[in-house]
Amino acid sequence: MMGFHLPVRRRFENLFRMLDPFEDLTQSAVDVYQEGNEVVVKADLPGFKKEEISIHLENGVLSLEAVRETDEEVSERDYYRKERRSVHFRESIALPAEVDAKQVSAKLRDGVLDIRLPRIGPSKTGTTIEID
Repeated sequence: MMGFHLPVRRRFENLFRMLDPFEDLTQSAVDVYQEGNEVVVKADLPGFKKEEISIHLENGVLSLEAVRETDEEVSERDYYRKERRSVHFRESIALPAEVDAKQVSAKLRDGVLDIRLPRIGPSKTGTTIEID
């Protein structure tokens, strides 16, 4: 019985997500890659202003947080409505290399946050573990 209800619920959630301009950004796209001597992080943050985004770098982990709160009020004739919405996005990324924190740059254009972090050390590499 549960299998029937879950797909129906997902369809409705997807429908409301498409209709809502304040979509759930917990699933926002974040790309991390190396380009030349830089680690590049790109995050899709549509509708956010730069004042609503904070970036923090500590111990090789880059943390992004974006918060937008709106308060909308409409009053016409016998109709009254007040809505408060809050959209949150948080992401923590373990960087693949040591970076120069003093040379980091960030730009927000067309809803895409572009962070450039110059590398100062070798790339972190994984270790293959043999199974006995």
